Amino acid sequence: MRRADLEVKDRQDILSILNHCTVGHLALVDPQGQPYLVPMNYGWEEKDGVVHIYMHSAKEGRKQDILAKNPLVCFEADCNHELLVARNACSYSFKYESVMGWGKVRVVEDMEEKLRGLTLLMKHQTGEDFTFEPKHTAIVEVLCLDLEQLTGKRRLTK
Repeated sequence: MRRADLEVKDRQDILSILNHCTVGHLALVDPQGQPYLVPMNYGWEEKDGVVHIYMHSAKEGRKQDILAKNPLVCFEADCNHELLVARNACSYSFKYESVMGWGKVRVVEDMEEKLRGLTLLMKHQTGEDFTFEPKHTAIVEVLCLDLEQLTGKRRLTK
């Protein structure tokens, strides 16, 4: 990380940032080497030291086609944005917190994990608990990004 002074090193602080953000960006690379970036709502949990990001998706489409050939991705989420005004243009800055992670995305096949992923997603987005009927879960794909690496960065003051 170039700006080591902005790095968030404490794991719990990094997870707190992940918890405050609601939209993440999933960066993929297609077989021709073209990047593809998708904003995604997500829910997450940490189990045995591994962060699992759950996202819902259509069962078909460009994202699914790319992931079938290359499941390696980068994930980024940022929040708490505020413009820091200054006297001259070059002194302006921005408050923010962000997390970045790298890992592999997999399609969740196990129905129990699929329901857990959807429950985590809805809880993260709304703060509420939901139950899901099998007919609704059957029509959506649930993706899980198992993060192998996770970093955090923040600027809260000038």
